[in-house]
Amino acid sequence: MSGDRVKSLELEAMVVDDLTGGNSIFRRWEFNYAALDRFYSPEPSSTNRNNEIEERGVWIRFVLPRELRTKKEDMQDYPCIPNRWLIIRSDGIMGNVKSWVLEGDCPVSDHMEQDEKSAALETSSMYLISEQQKQFWENSSDPYRKNALTSSAAAGGYHVNMGVAFEAANWGERDDSPLFLTACAPGNPIFSAYAAHNRNILSFFDEMEGMDKGELDYFVVGWYSNFQLPDVYAGRISGIHWNKGGVAVTKEQDIYRDELAEIVQGQKLNVAVGASTEEAFRAYLNRRFTMDGKIPEERSGELDALLAALYYNVMDHKTSPAGRNRLENIIHDNKFESRSGGTKYVILSETEGRAELTQKEQDLLDRLNRFDDELELLTAMRQRLLEMWWKKGYLKTLHRHKNPRKPEDYDMFFDVTQKDSLVSSVMAKMHEVRMLYEYLPKEGEKLEQYGRDHGVKDGHILKALPKPRYWREGNPVILINGTEPAEDLKTGEYELLPQYNCSQVPKCPELPEELQSILEIVRSEAADGQGEIKKEQSDWYQPWKPVFMEWIIEYQPVNLESFFFDGTDYQYRGSESGTGELWQFGGISHLDAHHKSVFAQRISQLSEQTGISIGQALKEISGWKLLSQELVSLKDGMAQQDYRTFRRPYREPVGDSGYTLDEILGFSGNEEGFWEASGGRLESVPLISGDSYPPFTPFQAGRGKIAELFLYDAFGRVMPLILSGEEKGLFQEKNFPLIRPEYMAAGRTGGFSRTENRNEFWMKPRLLQYGRLHFEFLRTKEKEMVHGYIIVNHMNRSLLLYAPDGSLAGELIGIYTTSARRKVMFRPAGRSGVKTTEELIEKYPVLGSVAQARKEGTPEAFWEFLDTIDRAIWTIGQFGSDSDEDIALSFGRPLALLRAESFIELDGTPRQDAGWKGGFQAEQEALCGRKFPVRIGDQSIRDDGVVGYFLEDRYDEYHSIAMPEGKSGNIRQIGPVGTPDGNYAEAGYGKKGAAVMTILADPRGTIHAYTGIFPVKEVRVPQEEITGPLRRMEVQFQAGPFVTRIIPGTDGTHAVPEIGLPAFPHSHGTWSYGEQEEEYGLTVPENKGDQGEDRVSVREGILKYFQNK
Repeated sequence: MSGDRVKSLELEAMVVDDLTGGNSIFRRWEFNYAALDRFYSPEPSSTNRNNEIEERGVWIRFVLPRELRTKKEDMQDYPCIPNRWLIIRSDGIMGNVKSWVLEGDCPVSDHMEQDEKSAALETSSMYLISEQQKQFWENSSDPYRKNALTSSAAAGGYHVNMGVAFEAANWGERDDSPLFLTACAPGNPIFSAYAAHNRNILSFFDEMEGMDKGELDYFVVGWYSNFQLPDVYAGRISGIHWNKGGVAVTKEQDIYRDELAEIVQGQKLNVAVGASTEEAFRAYLNRRFTMDGKIPEERSGELDALLAALYYNVMDHKTSPAGRNRLENIIHDNKFESRSGGTKYVILSETEGRAELTQKEQDLLDRLNRFDDELELLTAMRQRLLEMWWKKGYLKTLHRHKNPRKPEDYDMFFDVTQKDSLVSSVMAKMHEVRMLYEYLPKEGEKLEQYGRDHGVKDGHILKALPKPRYWREGNPVILINGTEPAEDLKTGEYELLPQYNCSQVPKCPELPEELQSILEIVRSEAADGQGEIKKEQSDWYQPWKPVFMEWIIEYQPVNLESFFFDGTDYQYRGSESGTGELWQFGGISHLDAHHKSVFAQRISQLSEQTGISIGQALKEISGWKLLSQELVSLKDGMAQQDYRTFRRPYREPVGDSGYTLDEILGFSGNEEGFWEASGGRLESVPLISGDSYPPFTPFQAGRGKIAELFLYDAFGRVMPLILSGEEKGLFQEKNFPLIRPEYMAAGRTGGFSRTENRNEFWMKPRLLQYGRLHFEFLRTKEKEMVHGYIIVNHMNRSLLLYAPDGSLAGELIGIYTTSARRKVMFRPAGRSGVKTTEELIEKYPVLGSVAQARKEGTPEAFWEFLDTIDRAIWTIGQFGSDSDEDIALSFGRPLALLRAESFIELDGTPRQDAGWKGGFQAEQEALCGRKFPVRIGDQSIRDDGVVGYFLEDRYDEYHSIAMPEGKSGNIRQIGPVGTPDGNYAEAGYGKKGAAVMTILADPRGTIHAYTGIFPVKEVRVPQEEITGPLRRMEVQFQAGPFVTRIIPGTDGTHAVPEIGLPAFPHSHGTWSYGEQEEEYGLTVPENKGDQGEDRVSVREGILKYFQNK
C-alpha cells in the first residue's frame, strides 16, 4: 500500500432551517435529459426558476480536487471520480452517530419497494448512459442494476435517475461494472459543481429526521468500487450549528457566519458592463476611484487611458498620436473573438518566394483549395436541414399553438426522390466534398512529398497556410464586485494533493467489515503522519460562493442609420428610429474565476517593468472580491440560434438513400477521417418557444437593459442583484445603477422610458455572424502585384511614371505652350516603347489610366494632385535601408499603384430566418445591397504607407489621406476621421459587393483598413514583389541650358561620350545625361582654359540617375 494513497477532500455544508429556507430564494434545476423527447433542451430557460424550498436539513457537497476536474492533453476524457462515498454524521453534544453509503452510479430500480423507489426518484439525479453501460447493467449480478429504470432517450442514449443512498450498517459492494462517472456529465460541464445536478453522487441531503437541534460533525470518505483505482479521498467538517427553527444571526448572538448575509449587509455590490472583461473592469475602476475621491471626476478619462495602456503595454499613448491610435485599435480589437478561417494551399519558389506555376500546379491548388470553400457551403446547408428537422419534430409536441405550419409541411425538405429537395442537395454536396477530401494530404503525410507526387516541379514547394480568421464581437461582459466565484470552478494546472491527516477518524463499530477496512486505510495513513498536513475544516460557516449568473436582457433594436461611422467605429447620432418592440433574451452562465487575477498580475508586471507607480489604489486590486462573466449566447439568441444542449437525430433513415439523417448532418459517420474533417460542426437549433421567436436580423444595433440579474451558489441559494418590477429584490435599480463605459451610456432620452434608465447600455452595430474583411490585391495579366509606380519629381515639379518592373515609362509635366497657354504634357521615356498615354493604357492599363486622367485635367489640378501627395508623404515614416532612401530623399518617394478589392466574407453562407416562416417563402439575403464603410489608410500611424486611392475606374477623382489645399474638386479627403457621414469606400457582402480601388502607397509600409465591425485589418505587400522594381528605378529631370564641353568617347577610355557637369554626391547610383536619342556619361568639368571653341557648347536635355543595384 503506497504512503500517499489518501488525499484531502474539501467539504461544504449548508444548513436549510426555517430561517434560511423561508427567507432565501433558491434556484434549483436539474439537467433534464427527458426533455430531449419533446425537442426541448435539458437546460432550462432563464425565466424558469423555483423561489422556495420546503425541505429542511443539511446539504453536504464534496468539492472535487482540481486534479479530478482537469482533462489533460493526453487524455481522451476527464479522469473518473469516486463512485462510492461513506458519510458519517455525529452529534458532538448528544453523541448520536448515523452513517450512509452513496453509490453514485446506482440507478433507481424496479428492485426497490414502491415507497423506496418513489423516495429514490426524488433524491437521485438524472443522467444519460450509453448503450454499452446499459448492457453492463443488464448482465450484472446486482439486482438494482439488472432491473434499472431506464428510458430510451431521443439522442440515442438512455436517461436514468442515478445516485442512491444506503444505510451503511447493511451495505456491501455488489457491482463490478467499469467506472464511467467523471466531473463532466454528458452535455453538462458544470455537473460536479452544482448540487442539484449531482445529488447522491457528489452531494447529500441529510433530512435530520428526529433531530431538531445539535452541533454536527460530518466525516466523508470516497473511493472507487472494487478499488479499480487506488486513491481514497477523505475530509471532515465540524461545528455545524443545526436548529430546525432557525438561528437569528446578530452581533450579540453570532452563532455562525452566513457569507450571503455578510455580502448583502455590506452594501458594496456594484454591477459594471463592457464589451470585454477588460473594458468592464476599467469602467468599474474609474467609478470606484472617482467615487472614493482618489481621482477627480474630470480626470477619469486619463485614468481609463492609463489603465488600458498599462494592460496592453502601450506606454507612448500620451506622447504621440501614433501611440494613442495604436492603443485605441488594440482596445477595439480585443472586444472580438475569432475562429479558424480555414486553410489555403500555395506553391512557392524555394528561393524567390512567388513562383510561376505550371498548369498542373494551378489545377492542384484549385482542387485543394476548393475543399474548405465547399465544406463551408455544406455546413450551411446542413444547418438549414437540421433546422427543418427540428421544427418538424417540435411541432409534433405542441398541442395548442397558433402556428399555421403542420409537421407534414416539412416533408418536402426530406424527399430524396426530388433532386432539388434540401436533403438531396445536401447529399450531393456531401459527395462533392467527399471527393475533394480524397485529394487532400492525409494525416502524417509530408506536404513536400505530397506535392512531388502530384506534379509540383523541382524548385517549387507546396505549403499549407492559415487563412485570415473569422471574427465576431464577443457578448457583453458583466462584472460584479463584492463577491467571487467558487473555487471548484477552476480547472487547469494544479499542485499535487496533500495527504490526509486527521486527528480523529471516527470509530463506528456497527459498520460492516468492508467499510471498516476503508476507515482503516485512512486511519493508518493518518497515524503515519506522512506528507503535508492539511488543517481540518473545524470553523464551519454558512457558505455562499456563486456558481451561476442568470440574467434576462430586454433588447430594443434600432436602425443602423441611427449610427454613423467615424472612420474607426460606429457612434450614436443622438436620435434613433426602430420598431420600438422589445425582445427578451436570457441565459444561465457558468462563472469564470480568473479575470481579476489576470488583470492584477498584468498591471503589477508592467508597473515593475516600466518603473511607473500606479499608486496604492491599484495595488489593492488583488484583495478585491470580483467576478466577471459574459452574457453567454446573447448574440446567438438575437440571431435566432439556441446553443444549449439539443436533441439530435439518431439512426433515422432517409428514404432509400442508404444514409441516416445523423450521417447526412455530420453527427456521425463510418469514415472516421472524413467525418473528423467535415462533420461535428452543427451546434445550434432555432430559438423558438411555442409561437414566439425574435425577428430575424443579421445585425446587432440597439439598446439593452438588464431586467433580471442574480447569482446563485452550488446549493442553489440566490443573491438577487436586479429584478424587474416595483420594489422587487434586495437591490433596487436606483441603489445599484449600471456602471458603463461612456459610449454605452450615450443617448438615453428615449426608448424604454422617457426618463434616464441606468440599467440601459448601447450595443453598437455589429454582425451577428462570424465574418471578416476580405482584402486582396488584384494582379496584372503578367501576375504582377504592383500595377506601376510613380514618383513626384520635385526637380521638375512633375510626375515620373514607372512600369510594374520598375522601368521608366515616361513623365507628366505641366508646361506653357507657344501661345502662352498651360497644359499637362506626357513626355515618354526613350526606351519605354510608348509615345502617348493611350499607348501607355494599352500596355499598362492602371498606370496609363492614372496618367491619362491627369493629362486631361488642368495644370492647376495636376499640381494640386502633386502637392496633396507631398503633404501625405510627410506623415509617413521612413522604410528600408539607406540606399533604398537614395531616390526618396533626393527626388521623391516611390509610390506603388496597387489594385485591390475588399468585401465582407462570412463563415459560411449568410444566415437566414430560422423561424416558422423560414424556408417557405423566397428569402432575400439580408446582407444583399447593404454596404459598410471602410477607411483605407491611417495618417496617424507612421508605418502606414497609404497616400490615397482611386475608387473603381474613376481615375479623375482622387481620395487622399491629406486635406487638399486647392479647389479643383477632383480631390477629396478620406473621412475626415471623427466626423459623421465622411468620405469612405464601401464594401458589401461577397464579390458582388466588393469595393474595387487603386491604392497609392509606399509599398514598404502597411495598409490599414477600418470597418468598426471587425478588428483593424493590416495588409502588407510581400517584399519580394517590389525589391527588383525598386532597384531598377531611374529618375530624370530637365537640365539646362548650361555651357559645357563634350569629351568624345574612345575605345580605350570611354564607351560613350562624356559631358562635363557637376555630379551629385550619391554613392549608390550613377548619373547620365541625354538629349533626344543621344546618351552621355558625366565627368567632372575641365578647368584648363580654352581648348578649342569646337568643344564648348550650350546644352539642354535630361539628367538621369540610375541605382547601382
